[in-house]
Amino acid sequence: DLAPIANLVWLYNVLVVPADSPIQTVQDLVRAARSQPGALNYGSGGNGSPAHLVAESFCQAAGVKMTHVPFKGPAEAVSGLLGNQVQAMFATVPAAAGLARGGKLRAIAVTSPQRLSALPGVPTLAEAGVSGVELKEWEGLVAPAGTPKAIIDKWNQELFQVLASPEARAKLADLGMSVVPSNSSAEFGELIRKELDHWGRFVRS
Repeated sequence: DLAPIANLVWLYNVLVVPADSPIQTVQDLVRAARSQPGALNYGSGGNGSPAHLVAESFCQAAGVKMTHVPFKGPAEAVSGLLGNQVQAMFATVPAAAGLARGGKLRAIAVTSPQRLSALPGVPTLAEAGVSGVELKEWEGLVAPAGTPKAIIDKWNQELFQVLASPEARAKLADLGMSVVPSNSSAEFGELIRKELDHWGRFVRS
C-alpha cells in the first residue's frame, strides 16, 4: 500500500518515575522489581505501542517482571505516572524532558547509545547496568504505492539536504531525535521488512 521514501530520524525514549518515588536509579528499579515480581506497574500509551515494547525489552534484559498498564494514549500514561497510578514508564523525550527538568518526574535512563543533548545528565541504560535493550523508534516518510521512482528519488534527495542543516539537527536533538545518515528508498524498505519480522516475533513470544 505504501512506497518507502526515506528513514529520517531515530527517536529515543527516557525511563521516568514519579519525582517522589524512592527509586533513584535503574538499579533501584531492578532491585524493587526483583524483590516483588509483578508488583510494580509500568504504563504505556497502549498495547503494542513503542513504550510497551521497549518496557518489555527492558524487563527481559534486566530479568525482571513488571505489570503492564495500557492507557488510552501517551499523554494519559504520563498523567497516570504523575498521579502514581504506575511506578515507571518509558516516554518520548518531548513528553518527559520538560517534566523532568521541572522536577515533576525523575528521569533515570535513556534508551539511546549515547547520552542525549536534551538530557545530558541522564545515563544510558547500558551505563546504568542494563544492556541488550534494542528498541529505537524510527520516523520516516512514505508515499502511496505506485508513486513514480523519479518523484521518490527527488523527495529522498531533498529531504536529506534539509536534514543536513545544523538548525534542523539542533531542533531534532532537542526532541530526542538523531538524524539518520542518508539512505535510499530501497534501504528504508528493507528496514521496514526487518522491523516487521523482528517485532512480529517479539510480540508473539
